[in-house]
Amino acid sequence: MAVEAGFDMLELHCAHGYLLSAFITPLSSRYDELDGQMWLESVLIPWERVFLTEPSPEPVASWLFWHQLYCWLAKAEFTLGLALACADALALKEHEATIEYLVDLITDVQTVRTCQTAAELDPERSVDGSCIPNRIHVAAGSLAIPQGATPTVDAAGELALDTTGPQLIYYDGTAARVAAELLTKTMVVETPAAADDFLFFRAERAITVTGIDCVVAAATSAVVTVNECDANGGTCTAVEAAMTCATTNTTEAAGIDNAVIDAGDWVRVDVGTVTGTPGHVAVTVTYREDRL
Repeated sequence: MAVEAGFDMLELHCAHGYLLSAFITPLSSRYDELDGQMWLESVLIPWERVFLTEPSPEPVASWLFWHQLYCWLAKAEFTLGLALACADALALKEHEATIEYLVDLITDVQTVRTCQTAAELDPERSVDGSCIPNRIHVAAGSLAIPQGATPTVDAAGELALDTTGPQLIYYDGTAARVAAELLTKTMVVETPAAADDFLFFRAERAITVTGIDCVVAAATSAVVTVNECDANGGTCTAVEAAMTCATTNTTEAAGIDNAVIDAGDWVRVDVGTVTGTPGHVAVTVTYREDRL
């Protein structure tokens, strides 16, 4: 190939853990694995290391994606081995920060190794019936989320794990947000009367109210207001305008007036006008914790 191109020699660079290196690196060149593809001319590759697929680009992309992940795994296994050896040589096996680093590295290596093995043991089938790595497993192994104390997340699509929480943080295009599940709390007031008020719960962290639901028993109604009060349960401000609760569920979820409740503040339920003699009124507050 070099002579045909008019050169005296041709050097193939096989370092840095990429495709050519992967064929000669013991950590990634295994004989119990599926393997990758190459588009090269006049290069000797053992036939037992070659797989053929149809022209469709999807199997080709799966092979390359899968093999590139093996290249990363080869580097990570080498790094892990070196880190373990250094920790032993420097007598850092009991050092807390070193142990934490090693555990994180072991977790990453084992996760990718497991996903790669699953992709081999549970392959997909191409149109012509050939096995290709299952992209579901490979995609899971390629997901890397930065982690650390109060990480910076300031670009759309970014994710990070804040280890001080722990909490998953994402950027929604305007600000960093916590990926938090929705939580609910329900209060049941027996035989409510006008001017009743009850401290509902204390917000241990700042919360954002996303919905309020209420319902009364029997053919009556009651007006309730959910308030945010200070740390002592006084000086209250309405979270949402007064709601008339009937025997069918009443919901307010579209644009809560004052949705954010500060950490340490109390949530209070005030009862206003009561029609008839209701057996009870139930109030549910749906919210998420805002830990940032």
